[in-house]
Amino acid sequence: MNVQAFLFDLDGVITESSSAHFEAWKTVAANHYIHLPDSFETELKGVSRKESTHRILTYAKLQWDEAAIEAFMAEKNALYLSLIESYSEANRLPGVTEIFSLAREKHLKTALVSASKNAPTLLKALKMDDWFDVRVDPAMHPSKPAPDLFLAAAEALNVAPDACIGFEDAVSGLKAIQAAHMTSVGIGDASLDADFTFPTLKEAALALSQKL
Repeated sequence: MNVQAFLFDLDGVITESSSAHFEAWKTVAANHYIHLPDSFETELKGVSRKESTHRILTYAKLQWDEAAIEAFMAEKNALYLSLIESYSEANRLPGVTEIFSLAREKHLKTALVSASKNAPTLLKALKMDDWFDVRVDPAMHPSKPAPDLFLAAAEALNVAPDACIGFEDAVSGLKAIQAAHMTSVGIGDASLDADFTFPTLKEAALALSQKL
């Protein structure tokens, strides 16, 4: 494999905060008399705060003005931040150390490609502030499943898209990787539509060490 860079999503790949995201969305929605079923969590996985709000309002058949939407998102974000205050290195998912060791061993570049505007807060808590060569700003590009975030990472790293491997746990993220014409690695669910799938980064690191 001609691989020059690893591109990582954050939630569900590096750490697991999607449950905290959904708990915050569900609680704040309930404050506004919107009751989200547990199954709705998959609708919000891997998408931006604005898109998540749009999907919630569409589900509830509601139309709000921009001020109400901004207030709703701010309320959710404040609750989410309170839920992740206790995060530490212990909240890194299995295989994080191994995959970054592999990247260093093979002289591969790394990028964080997350839709979360709270990524800097999480990385600081995880003590991973300086682990990435590039961190793409989600506010500057269209959300996944558009390929723009991944393409921006490749451009910033000065690496061709087809020399990148993208790691994702969400359908929208894998679609973005595929649209960017990169190799896709699904983390978690074996049924994910990806070039390769692994339960965690630990298995991914082992398999890729034999291919690179």
